[in-house]
Amino acid sequence: NTIELTKFLNTIYLLFDPKNEEVYENKCLTINEILATVWKYSDLHEDKGAIGSIKRKESESQTKRARSLYVVKKEFIENIIKDITEYREEYKEHIQKLKKENHNIIGYARKSEGKVDDEDRTRLIQLMCDRLRERSLVDKLFVSFCSNANHPISERNLNVDEKIDEKLYADGNTQEMLQYININKKICLVVLDYAGLTTDPNDLKKFLENNKNVEKVIVDNLPQNNKAEIFERREILNNPSRLEAFKCRSNTCQRSK
Repeated sequence: NTIELTKFLNTIYLLFDPKNEEVYENKCLTINEILATVWKYSDLHEDKGAIGSIKRKESESQTKRARSLYVVKKEFIENIIKDITEYREEYKEHIQKLKKENHNIIGYARKSEGKVDDEDRTRLIQLMCDRLRERSLVDKLFVSFCSNANHPISERNLNVDEKIDEKLYADGNTQEMLQYININKKICLVVLDYAGLTTDPNDLKKFLENNKNVEKVIVDNLPQNNKAEIFERREILNNPSRLEAFKCRSNTCQRSK
């Protein structure tokens, strides 16, 4: 499947530094070395399609050109493949079902404070936005350009930098998301990893109590453990132990993956 192969390559091999040493490592690789990984994890035959043609041309060349790439470590590859080939389509079908039930699917992406410059920060947030659109088919997308995971949700982006907001292909910031939630029913909020929303369970509880239109929270952990976890509003408010999942470190995964 060419689409799956493209997704695999675009996830496993990055031209830029994703700022995540836990998952990615920097390597210099030739086309043959890249394709060796593709053959290992796919059922494609060497003589079929454009990839086979590329490999033959590289084999015929006397000069083996290498390029510097950021590559997913071996221990994470199996989950990425399962994400691409198995669970992702089932998850999308579930999202489509929610839409047919008139749920508003909105995405939220956040980037922590730190030494990342504005250009890299914008690029990484945009990657998160792309993942939310691609995997969760969100209808609206809101972002927080610079806020920590333990910062109260209701207090994020009180000071708006319009120039920064204009750079992002999104529908608004955190405050605009809260306004949207206030006037729309049956909200399903999707985030990438628990820390993509908050690492403070008490603040999440307060957020849900103050925003009664939020019926579901979906945590997309597909690249990490091939799972998207769905939290129902009542379940979270009536069972405090469910909130403990959000008590996590904010740097344990790469949300732009």
